[in-house]
Amino acid sequence: MRRMRLTGNRGLWLFAGSVVLITIVTLWLVVNGQTLPETRPRNFSVTYKAYIPEAQLYEELLIAPLGSYYQYTYKTSVSRINFTLSQAALDDVYEAFRGAQFDRIPSGDNDLTINETGTLVELVAGRRTYVVVESPEYTVPGTWASSWQFVRQTISSVRGLEFQKQIIPITIQLDSSLIGAPLRLYLNREVLFEGEVDNEAIFYAVTLDKIPGNYLLEAVVGQVYTQELTISENSANTSYTLAFTGNELTLNGVPMQLVEE
Repeated sequence: MRRMRLTGNRGLWLFAGSVVLITIVTLWLVVNGQTLPETRPRNFSVTYKAYIPEAQLYEELLIAPLGSYYQYTYKTSVSRINFTLSQAALDDVYEAFRGAQFDRIPSGDNDLTINETGTLVELVAGRRTYVVVESPEYTVPGTWASSWQFVRQTISSVRGLEFQKQIIPITIQLDSSLIGAPLRLYLNREVLFEGEVDNEAIFYAVTLDKIPGNYLLEAVVGQVYTQELTISENSANTSYTLAFTGNELTLNGVPMQLVEE
């Protein structure tokens, strides 16, 4: 059997033709938004970061085949859940990014440091990494705003579903010893109560669904008091009562920490 061997100019011309063909196909894929592989690559992950350093608020989420997590930090209080998505769920996330043409969404930067305000979403697909960063200085253009919103909603949906699997209800109630006191009560900046405590307010109780972690309870009654609440994975329905005990503001009978001005 005779074997053909390309030599000299003929081989070079065929090689050049192949390069041109590959370039044309690649350009066509880019123009049509198909630079992402049709199916989810083995090397796949999604990273989400949302930072507001002036408020000391930090959110991070990682979605990956070997394990995922969501973490929320307020000041020194950290809450976190770890979870594992099914292969089908991972495929759905990837398809959402591909359908939104995430690889084509323009970005204001390629990174977001912990000292910067903004939102970062990073997609690793095979050997390529795609990053979109939105900040006060840069907003995703209107033509891509719906795609960007869809990507963020996809991430929010994953987070919400995993929340429901691991939430722990906690209840905070006001004691009658607080009647007449002007009170502002916050949990990780979430407003629980604002106003003067009256006879009706002592029947006030708020139940919150929280994931395991630490939460900062802040009470302002003329002065500022704080207490860190620790919610563990094995916690049952946890109830707390805020009261005046003597001259001290207490939570379940334990004095809260007075914040020095």
